[in-house]
Amino acid sequence: MPILHPCPRQKRLAGPAGHLLSQERYASARPDPNRLFKSRAVLEALHSFYAEYEGQSGIRRAPIQALAWLDSLKPLDIASAHLFARPDVLARVCSPAFVPYFIFRDPRDVVVSHVFYVTDMEARHVHHDHYASLPGFDSRLKVSILGRPDSEAEFPDIAGRFAPYLGWLDHREVLTIHFEDLVNDHASCLNRIMDHFLARVPLQTPRESILEALESSSIRRNPHLSLWQDRRMEEIFH
Repeated sequence: MPILHPCPRQKRLAGPAGHLLSQERYASARPDPNRLFKSRAVLEALHSFYAEYEGQSGIRRAPIQALAWLDSLKPLDIASAHLFARPDVLARVCSPAFVPYFIFRDPRDVVVSHVFYVTDMEARHVHHDHYASLPGFDSRLKVSILGRPDSEAEFPDIAGRFAPYLGWLDHREVLTIHFEDLVNDHASCLNRIMDHFLARVPLQTPRESILEALESSSIRRNPHLSLWQDRRMEEIFH
C-alpha cells in the first residue's frame, strides 16, 4: 500500500502529475510543511484514501479514476491507497511531486486478517454475506486463500491479489516497508520513514518532534499479526 506525501520542491509546490503551483499564489492557503508533524490532528486532517475496488459492490474502479484521485491531491496532502502499480501511476507517484512509501504485509497474515475483517468488522463488504454463510473459520480462510473464481464480484486468489502491487518494489524512489517490521521493529521503521521524507523535504522541525508526531499516529501491535502460525493453520500453509 503506497503512502503518498506530495512535497514542496525548490521555490514551487509540486502537485501530482507535475502540476506546479506557485508559492506566492497559495502562500495563505497551503499548509506549512513544518506543521505536518506538529500534532496528530494535523496529520489526520490532511489524509486522503483511495482503493482500487469499491467495498460494497466489489467493482474494480477504472484506471482513469486512480489518476483523477492523484490529480485531486493538493500540495502537502498526506494520502494512502491500495493503488495498482500501473505504468502511468508509477510515473506520477515516482516523480519529484511525491514522497512515496509502499507498506506490504505477509500474505499469510493478509488472508487471515481478511477473514476477520469481512466477517466481523465490515457487514457492508461485498463478500460479507458469503463469508457469514460458511460454517467456520477454516472454510472462510480457504476462500480467502483461493479466492472466489465463480463470483460476479472479482476476487482472485491471494497471489492474484498481490500481483498488481509488486511493481512498487522496483523503484528506488519508493521506500518499501514490511508491515511486520513496522509493528515489531517500530522505532527503526519510524526513523526510516522520517529519513526518507527529510531527504526530499528538508524541515526545520526538530527530529524529536517529527518522531513524536509519527508515533502518535502510527500502527500499534496487531492482535492478528502472525496469527497464521497458530498450530492448526500451519497445516494449511505448509
